[in-house]
Amino acid sequence: MKKKAKIKSLRLYHAFFGALSLFTMLIIIFMDNWGDWFHFLPILVVLCFDGKFEKNDELARQHLAKANTAVMWTLIAALVMLYMRGRFHPIPATRYLIIICAALFLRSVLFLIFDRALEIEEKDE
Repeated sequence: MKKKAKIKSLRLYHAFFGALSLFTMLIIIFMDNWGDWFHFLPILVVLCFDGKFEKNDELARQHLAKANTAVMWTLIAALVMLYMRGRFHPIPATRYLIIICAALFLRSVLFLIFDRALEIEEKDE
């Protein structure tokens, strides 16, 4: 007998993705030898994203588009600031990794906020 796999929500997917991005960013910032941690990253990815997730509907695509737009402008501003500093000072590669992880974390958090705001509006009505 085949057991049906439980379909997980998009909110759970973005919660996992945001937590993994935040965890990676904190590891890079606070660990001295953070390169060894990246050996465990594929294991965490498999544990977090194993199974089926629900498909994107039109509303989820709109929320993701809003989040992507906000992250794009934030990323452009961060890279411009990094460029202005980098003209006269060397910039370590870890700064770029931190910015990428922060952008991925911000994208997931914004999606969760936009999705939650709609859920609160539906409860009020």
